[in-house]
Amino acid sequence: MIRAVFSREVRLRFAVLTALCLALTLGCDGDPVTDAGPPPTDAGAQDAGTDAGPEDAGVDAGRACDGPPGLYVDPDCTIVDPALEPFEPRFELWTDGAHKDRWIYLPPGMQIDTTNPDQWVFPVGTRVYKNFTVDGIRVETRLLEKTSAGVGVAAWTARTFLWNAAQNAVMDVTNAAPAVRENVLGTNHDIPDGATCLRCHIGQNGNDMVNGFSAFQLNHGEAGVTLTALNAGRLTAMIPLANAQVPGGADDVAALGYLHTNCGNCHREGGDPAAALRMFYMRLLVGQSATVEDTTTFRTGVNVPSSITFGAALCRFMPGDAANSVAIHRASTREPGVLMPPVGTEVVHEAGMTILRTWVNGLTVLPDAACTP
Repeated sequence: MIRAVFSREVRLRFAVLTALCLALTLGCDGDPVTDAGPPPTDAGAQDAGTDAGPEDAGVDAGRACDGPPGLYVDPDCTIVDPALEPFEPRFELWTDGAHKDRWIYLPPGMQIDTTNPDQWVFPVGTRVYKNFTVDGIRVETRLLEKTSAGVGVAAWTARTFLWNAAQNAVMDVTNAAPAVRENVLGTNHDIPDGATCLRCHIGQNGNDMVNGFSAFQLNHGEAGVTLTALNAGRLTAMIPLANAQVPGGADDVAALGYLHTNCGNCHREGGDPAAALRMFYMRLLVGQSATVEDTTTFRTGVNVPSSITFGAALCRFMPGDAANSVAIHRASTREPGVLMPPVGTEVVHEAGMTILRTWVNGLTVLPDAACTP
């Protein structure tokens, strides 16, 4: 009798231990791949957008990090998955002073289709992360993941994550109310709604959603992924570095690069319909600008009358007269209905305005200027 009771007790303990071990191995939902925690079982290399979503967040204590799926591999959300590659655009996109860190995951053995060097098409499985930090506080992470073949919005999954105050977990706010979250974590940073994001990430007419990871932006010698590195077998067609150089002197390069980044995503052929209608293009094109005067920015902006005027400001860029240049006037204010860019910023970028004013004031004044008052 004693032996029988003891045997049942042993069997019971063995069953409990077995169940516990199985739970630790499989995770709470029984999936040995998606919830097993630290790499290599859940580094997020192939499935970040499929099974690491908000429905799993904070459920499984074995998870590496309750941060953005596939980004960090430690419980404190500080060690980035080594499968991700950092990159830094050459020219700054102004977002009210927020610091940004960026990483990309390109599936091993896959190439970016650069048949059109200005419209890269990324392979399925590509993931692009961008962290926003304000005053040392991580406030937002954005994730673009290409989940199906094709080009544009339908081929990508876009997600936005809000960090908690402890900086050790995020909440997926992609489709959560409110649509716009203002001054998150006590900072001046706003998280926009999806429609606003798409105004900059126009996924149509050959543009594959990703901004900032392109020929001109990666043509530098700094750390992270560069055009030189990508030319070593990761592009379907190599892009000569000389074809992705911004022409002109230092002032030209600074201004044309600034406009390319902060205005060119909408002001380009196939971009935002309203901008395209006005035919005011500020996106640099690979291999098409040997001189400053060859750029679309110069041809459609300098000494070109504006359909919107402000006093003596009649020209988009008035050579030698930044104070009376419509484009600079609009970029220098946050007045509703006047400001440019119309979304994504609430604070004038004074350093950027200095770059633009210096450039325009240095342009040769034409005696037959079409928009001289």
